[in-house]
Amino acid sequence: MMKHPIHPIRPELSLRVKLILSYLGVALGAILILAIVVSIAVQNYFASTEQNLLRAHAVYEAQYIEYQYRALGSSWDRVSPERIQTSDPVLLIVTDTNDAQLLCRQPTFLSLDCDDPALKQALVQALQGQEVTGHIQGSTDDSSTFSGLYISLPLRSNEQANGQIIGAMLLAEPEQYPTGFSPYDFLANVNQAILLPVSSLPLLFSFSVCYWQDA
Repeated sequence: MMKHPIHPIRPELSLRVKLILSYLGVALGAILILAIVVSIAVQNYFASTEQNLLRAHAVYEAQYIEYQYRALGSSWDRVSPERIQTSDPVLLIVTDTNDAQLLCRQPTFLSLDCDDPALKQALVQALQGQEVTGHIQGSTDDSSTFSGLYISLPLRSNEQANGQIIGAMLLAEPEQYPTGFSPYDFLANVNQAILLPVSSLPLLFSFSVCYWQDA
């Protein structure tokens, strides 16, 4: 019987394939880690920016209300709700030092409870000189869900941080973004751009293995 010659396996082939596989594994791991890091950074950036904008808006509204209070003889009895105007679609609540509600204004398309326990607690804390932030959920006139951030600030008799507290205010804004500019939409696009090269790695690996096998 004729014996077929046995061709020895070249150890170089196994080492080359393992080396290619290790390189591709490192590249895949680096891309995945980069995607996670970028996702977290983008989320933190959007959250921080949104909170800073809300606070700036609330400080502006607080200063306007304080000005009205001082200009009208430092008495809430003379500050009618009509004098406190805001053109933005926000929830605005104002209380005096006895936690009596002086104003609760919201857009017509929203349905929020101004006596919500979380909001009332935030106003009480603001009367104690604290700045309180949080998240609120409600509904709209078309039964869709409202979601947004709120901030509660103390109102003072002057513009000084240590001025006498004359009341508290709470401002809540809905989370609204132009189409495609939502943090979630933007984050999905970033992740897609980062992870797209990952899909080409298996194909690259297949070509590399075939090349070294034919070499």
